[in-house]
Amino acid sequence: MAQLRKQHGNKEIGRIHVDDAVLGMRGLPVLFHDNSALDPQKGITFKGYSIPEFQQLSQKAKGGV
Repeated sequence: MAQLRKQHGNKEIGRIHVDDAVLGMRGLPVLFHDNSALDPQKGITFKGYSIPEFQQLSQKAKGGV
């Protein structure tokens, strides 16, 4: 991702309107997303971890459980 930004960070890939942002941006070329996935066998994963695994590994808020 860093290399992509370095090489192409200032290039335009599309145009959007205020209505697009307000009404939903589905289908617009505005975001790379690699955080979560929905697999029919594994269920939801976040950054490659199941939700219970991610809960165990993630930082806790002060006083959090």
